[in-house]
Amino acid sequence: MKRFLTFLGTGNYIDTPYIKNSFSYCSPYVQVAMIAYLKELGHKMDEVIIFVTSSSFDKHGKEMERQLKALFDGDIRFVHYEETTTEENLWDLFDLINQQLSAEDSYWFDITHGYRSVPLISLLSSQFATFLNGSCIEGIYYGQYEKEQQVGKIVDLSMLLQLGDWTGAIRSFQSTGNPAELIEIEKRERRAAVKQLTSEQRTILKAFQIGSEIEKVTQAIEMCRAHDLDKRIHRLKQIMHAYTLPETTIFRPYRYLFHSLKSTFSEMFEATTRVDIVDATIRWCLRYGLYQQAYTFLIESLYTETCHLYQLNPLDKEARNAVKNVFTKYGGKHKAYRVELRYEKIQRDLEERLSSKQKMLETTFNDLTKKRNNFLHADMNGDKIKETTLIESLRTLTPEIIALQRYLGTVIQHQPENEEEGMSC
Repeated sequence: MKRFLTFLGTGNYIDTPYIKNSFSYCSPYVQVAMIAYLKELGHKMDEVIIFVTSSSFDKHGKEMERQLKALFDGDIRFVHYEETTTEENLWDLFDLINQQLSAEDSYWFDITHGYRSVPLISLLSSQFATFLNGSCIEGIYYGQYEKEQQVGKIVDLSMLLQLGDWTGAIRSFQSTGNPAELIEIEKRERRAAVKQLTSEQRTILKAFQIGSEIEKVTQAIEMCRAHDLDKRIHRLKQIMHAYTLPETTIFRPYRYLFHSLKSTFSEMFEATTRVDIVDATIRWCLRYGLYQQAYTFLIESLYTETCHLYQLNPLDKEARNAVKNVFTKYGGKHKAYRVELRYEKIQRDLEERLSSKQKMLETTFNDLTKKRNNFLHADMNGDKIKETTLIESLRTLTPEIIALQRYLGTVIQHQPENEEEGMSC
């Protein structure tokens, strides 16, 4: 059902033309004009709920009801509340508003009349009901009377709801690393924007593609899709750095939210090398409790980086196994097997460059593989490791493995030219 909620005051209202863009409707009551405006937009109300005090109902109730009945054939219901402003009465009004909001119904609010606390309570109640029972608050309006011109303007305050939704969604994302709420708002706002594509809405619509790009990055991390993670991060960085909202937009406060959203990826965006991206990715995993993914990225990135340094394709199984086999010698999981001559040369060279790191590899790398296997085998491999130990170990293992990757970057990339020629694929 579509319901319109409004408050009735006690002023001496006179016939006034209320306008919104090309729309105009004359009535003493802005609420009546709003019903006509919403009807023109295609929102025919099923019920109008009018919050009244005893004095406002006695003065205007019957006449407002008569004018409303001329516009629509739905129900009209008056709800009485106390006009005092004690804290207890304000809570009573909060409860009263929420009692009118049912799940799966759509609502429009008019907050023109009532004490100064009414607009705030109406906004908070609507947001609370949206969270509590899934009520859909479609719009909030305010009637602004201009005394000199003797006209009223219908002001759409619905962006306050949208701002609240975006704030909650961004806070949720920053707390959990899951962009699901962002994606849902993005889809909703895109559907709303395409109905009336002004130049401003087209600009805003571009922003709503960001949620999908964020999801591509977070899914790659959650599912350990390392192959094109750097490309996804670069794509997101390009979009977020290029996008700006115009100064004149009614969504101007969203610029600050957008900056906050962008800052969530600051470590990834500042990464300039493959190892930097791995480091930032593991930090992301630690921040959001993706511990198994962190172990996987940590150990697999070591093999991947080494392949890159020797100009090998990290997706070539034989090449990757050749590199991996050198490291596993230090981890007690070594399985010797024959490889092509070019890989044997690389293995010998890698062993030589790791010789100064033997002690670290025998302890750190062995500890890393042991704990990662504990994850892979769902604690069924006989290694009884506490959950807290798995988490704490990541904080010491990560900087050591990242440092090892950076070290390899310095010693492998500066090989003599003739040596490099014999190692390239």
